[in-house]
Amino acid sequence: PCQWNVVADEHMQVDVICIQKLTEALQQHPEMMVFFASALAEDYQDSMDIYTNRLLHPITYNIAYDLLVRNQTDTLLGGFDKVNQEAERFGTSG
Repeated sequence: PCQWNVVADEHMQVDVICIQKLTEALQQHPEMMVFFASALAEDYQDSMDIYTNRLLHPITYNIAYDLLVRNQTDTLLGGFDKVNQEAERFGTSG
């Protein structure tokens, strides 16, 4: 099960990983499990940090902070042409 639903607004290229081949690779190279576990844990902690801050601060603070961070850092998903409206990103109406 997945905690989030993901809907692509734009065309994207996706590579599908065969679960059977991944399972076999992990059994043959168990050190890969540490990499996967570490990456998943880091993503989860980052997500929880974002959600906690959104709950603790007013929406105006969160929007301003998000704009500041976006301006100061490279976005990993920056290849998309469409930038979500701030209201949509924070679950409010525009």
